[in-house]
Amino acid sequence: MKSKGIGIFERVFSSRVSLIISFLWGFAEATLFFIIPDVFLGAVALFSPMCGILCCIMSILGAMLGGGLMYLLSCRIPQTMLALLTKVPGITDSMITQVGINYKMYGLKSIFLAPWAGVPYKIYAVQAGIHGIDRTAFILATIPARLERFILVIVVMMFLGYRFRRSVLRRPGYWMTAYAVFWIACYVAYAIYLNGRT
Repeated sequence: MKSKGIGIFERVFSSRVSLIISFLWGFAEATLFFIIPDVFLGAVALFSPMCGILCCIMSILGAMLGGGLMYLLSCRIPQTMLALLTKVPGITDSMITQVGINYKMYGLKSIFLAPWAGVPYKIYAVQAGIHGIDRTAFILATIPARLERFILVIVVMMFLGYRFRRSVLRRPGYWMTAYAVFWIACYVAYAIYLNGRT
Protein backbone atom coordinates (compact mmCIF):
# COMPACT_ATOMS: atom_id res chain seq x y z
CA MET A 1 0.00 0.00 0.00
CA LYS A 2 2.78 2.42 0.89
CA SER A 3 4.64 1.94 -2.36
CA LYS A 4 1.39 2.42 -4.24
CA GLY A 5 0.79 5.69 -2.39
CA ILE A 6 4.28 6.87 -3.15
CA GLY A 7 3.78 6.09 -6.83
CA ILE A 8 0.55 8.05 -6.98
CA PHE A 9 1.99 11.22 -5.46
CA GLU A 10 5.23 11.06 -7.40
CA ARG A 11 3.46 10.35 -10.68
CA VAL A 12 1.03 13.24 -10.26
CA PHE A 13 3.55 15.81 -9.03
CA SER A 14 6.23 14.84 -11.54
CA SER A 15 3.98 14.74 -14.58
CA ARG A 16 2.91 17.26 -17.20
CA VAL A 17 -0.46 17.31 -15.51
CA SER A 18 1.05 19.24 -12.62
CA LEU A 19 2.38 21.85 -15.06
CA ILE A 20 -1.07 22.29 -16.58
CA ILE A 21 -2.69 22.51 -13.16
CA SER A 22 -0.14 25.14 -12.09
CA PHE A 23 -0.81 27.27 -15.15
CA LEU A 24 -4.58 27.05 -14.77
CA TRP A 25 -4.37 27.68 -11.02
CA GLY A 26 -2.20 30.75 -11.57
CA PHE A 27 -4.69 32.05 -14.13
CA ALA A 28 -7.73 31.26 -11.98
CA GLU A 29 -6.33 32.88 -8.84
CA ALA A 30 -5.39 35.99 -10.80
CA THR A 31 -9.03 36.30 -11.89
CA LEU A 32 -11.78 35.01 -9.58
CA PHE A 33 -10.48 31.94 -7.71
CA PHE A 34 -9.60 32.61 -4.06
CA ILE A 35 -7.12 29.84 -3.13
CA ILE A 36 -3.52 30.85 -3.81
CA PRO A 37 -1.30 28.71 -6.11
CA ASP A 38 1.19 28.31 -3.26
CA VAL A 39 -0.99 25.49 -1.94
CA PHE A 40 -0.34 23.33 -4.98
CA LEU A 41 3.22 24.51 -5.62
CA GLY A 42 4.37 23.56 -2.14
CA ALA A 43 2.95 20.06 -2.44
CA VAL A 44 4.71 19.54 -5.76
CA ALA A 45 8.03 20.82 -4.39
CA LEU A 46 7.80 18.44 -1.43
CA PHE A 47 7.75 15.37 -3.68
CA SER A 48 9.48 16.66 -6.82
CA PRO A 49 11.79 19.70 -6.36
CA MET A 50 12.57 20.18 -10.05
CA CYS A 51 8.93 19.97 -11.05
CA GLY A 52 8.18 22.44 -8.25
CA ILE A 53 10.38 25.00 -9.96
CA LEU A 54 8.80 24.35 -13.36
CA CYS A 55 5.32 24.56 -11.86
CA CYS A 56 6.27 27.90 -10.31
CA ILE A 57 7.14 29.23 -13.75
CA MET A 58 3.88 27.92 -15.21
CA SER A 59 1.87 29.46 -12.38
CA ILE A 60 3.48 32.84 -13.00
CA LEU A 61 2.69 32.60 -16.71
CA GLY A 62 -0.92 31.82 -15.81
CA ALA A 63 -0.99 34.80 -13.45
CA MET A 64 0.36 37.08 -16.16
CA LEU A 65 -2.39 35.98 -18.53
CA GLY A 66 -5.09 36.26 -15.87
CA GLY A 67 -3.79 39.58 -14.59
CA GLY A 68 -3.61 40.93 -18.13
CA LEU A 69 -7.22 39.91 -18.71
CA MET A 70 -8.39 41.61 -15.51
CA TYR A 71 -6.43 44.71 -16.47
CA LEU A 72 -8.03 44.92 -19.91
CA LEU A 73 -11.53 44.37 -18.57
CA SER A 74 -11.06 47.03 -15.90
CA CYS A 75 -10.11 49.53 -18.60
CA ARG A 76 -13.42 48.88 -20.38
CA ILE A 77 -15.85 48.16 -17.55
CA PRO A 78 -14.21 49.51 -14.38
CA GLN A 79 -17.28 49.67 -12.15
CA THR A 80 -18.37 46.18 -13.12
CA MET A 81 -14.92 44.79 -12.32
CA LEU A 82 -14.80 46.56 -8.96
CA ALA A 83 -18.23 45.16 -8.11
CA LEU A 84 -17.09 41.70 -9.23
CA LEU A 85 -14.11 41.82 -6.90
CA THR A 86 -16.37 42.28 -3.89
CA LYS A 87 -18.02 38.93 -4.69
CA VAL A 88 -14.74 37.03 -4.31
CA PRO A 89 -14.23 35.43 -0.87
CA GLY A 90 -11.48 37.12 1.11
CA ILE A 91 -11.78 40.49 -0.62
CA THR A 92 -13.15 43.50 1.23
CA ASP A 93 -14.12 47.01 0.14
CA SER A 94 -11.31 48.42 2.27
CA MET A 95 -8.75 46.27 0.40
CA ILE A 96 -9.96 47.56 -2.95
CA THR A 97 -9.86 51.15 -1.74
CA GLN A 98 -6.40 50.75 -0.19
CA VAL A 99 -4.91 49.34 -3.38
CA GLY A 100 -6.21 52.37 -5.26
CA ILE A 101 -4.57 54.63 -2.68
CA ASN A 102 -1.33 52.66 -2.94
CA TYR A 103 -1.21 53.14 -6.69
CA LYS A 104 -1.73 56.88 -6.27
CA MET A 105 1.03 57.12 -3.66
CA TYR A 106 3.61 54.61 -4.87
CA GLY A 107 2.68 53.74 -8.44
CA LEU A 108 3.50 50.31 -9.82
CA LYS A 109 5.96 49.43 -7.06
CA SER A 110 3.02 49.06 -4.66
CA ILE A 111 2.29 45.69 -6.29
CA PHE A 112 5.26 44.25 -4.44
CA LEU A 113 3.45 44.82 -1.15
CA ALA A 114 0.64 42.43 -2.14
CA PRO A 115 2.21 39.03 -1.32
CA TRP A 116 3.01 40.02 2.27
CA ALA A 117 -0.04 42.17 3.03
CA GLY A 118 -2.58 39.43 2.31
CA VAL A 119 -4.07 41.46 -0.54
CA PRO A 120 -5.06 39.38 -3.59
CA TYR A 121 -3.15 40.09 -6.78
CA LYS A 122 -6.39 40.37 -8.73
CA ILE A 123 -7.20 43.64 -6.95
CA TYR A 124 -3.93 45.13 -8.14
CA ALA A 125 -4.68 43.95 -11.67
CA VAL A 126 -8.07 45.67 -11.73
CA GLN A 127 -6.89 48.85 -10.05
CA ALA A 128 -3.89 49.03 -12.39
CA GLY A 129 -6.23 49.34 -15.36
CA ILE A 130 -8.41 51.88 -13.61
CA HIS A 131 -5.47 54.04 -12.54
CA GLY A 132 -3.79 54.00 -15.94
CA ILE A 133 -0.72 51.97 -14.99
CA ASP A 134 1.21 51.01 -18.11
CA ARG A 135 -0.06 47.60 -19.22
CA THR A 136 3.28 46.14 -20.28
CA ALA A 137 4.99 47.36 -17.12
CA PHE A 138 2.24 45.83 -14.99
CA ILE A 139 2.41 42.44 -16.69
CA LEU A 140 6.21 42.35 -16.40
CA ALA A 141 6.02 43.40 -12.75
CA THR A 142 3.81 40.37 -12.18
CA ILE A 143 6.86 38.11 -12.50
CA PRO A 144 8.84 39.33 -9.47
CA ALA A 145 5.65 40.19 -7.55
CA ARG A 146 4.40 36.61 -7.78
CA LEU A 147 7.83 35.04 -7.53
CA GLU A 148 8.75 36.60 -4.19
CA ARG A 149 6.24 34.48 -2.28
CA PHE A 150 6.09 31.45 -4.58
CA ILE A 151 9.81 30.88 -4.30
CA LEU A 152 9.72 31.06 -0.50
CA VAL A 153 7.06 28.34 -0.31
CA ILE A 154 8.89 26.17 -2.83
CA VAL A 155 12.28 26.50 -1.12
CA VAL A 156 10.82 25.64 2.30
CA MET A 157 9.02 22.57 0.95
CA MET A 158 12.04 21.48 -1.08
CA PHE A 159 14.12 21.64 2.09
CA LEU A 160 11.58 19.60 4.06
CA GLY A 161 11.33 17.07 1.23
CA TYR A 162 15.11 16.70 1.19
CA ARG A 163 15.64 16.74 4.95
CA PHE A 164 12.90 14.20 5.67
CA ARG A 165 13.09 12.28 2.41
CA ARG A 166 12.69 8.83 3.94
CA SER A 167 9.67 9.86 5.97
CA VAL A 168 8.06 11.60 2.99
CA LEU A 169 8.50 8.50 0.83
CA ARG A 170 7.34 6.07 3.49
CA ARG A 171 4.39 8.09 4.77
CA PRO A 172 3.26 10.39 1.96
CA GLY A 173 -0.32 10.36 3.21
CA TYR A 174 0.70 11.69 6.61
CA TRP A 175 2.72 14.49 5.05
CA MET A 176 -0.09 15.50 2.71
CA THR A 177 -2.58 15.46 5.58
CA ALA A 178 -0.31 17.65 7.70
CA TYR A 179 0.20 19.96 4.72
CA ALA A 180 -3.56 20.26 4.16
CA VAL A 181 -4.15 20.99 7.86
CA PHE A 182 -1.50 23.71 7.72
CA TRP A 183 -3.20 25.51 4.84
CA ILE A 184 -6.66 25.11 6.34
CA ALA A 185 -5.33 26.70 9.52
CA CYS A 186 -3.83 29.55 7.48
CA TYR A 187 -7.14 30.27 5.77
CA VAL A 188 -9.08 30.07 9.05
CA ALA A 189 -6.62 32.53 10.61
CA TYR A 190 -6.94 34.80 7.56
CA ALA A 191 -10.73 34.71 7.79
CA ILE A 192 -10.57 35.62 11.48
CA TYR A 193 -8.16 38.45 10.65
CA LEU A 194 -10.48 39.83 7.98
CA ASN A 195 -13.49 39.53 10.25
CA GLY A 196 -11.62 41.49 12.91
CA ARG A 197 -10.96 44.32 10.48
CA THR A 198 -14.60 44.71 9.39
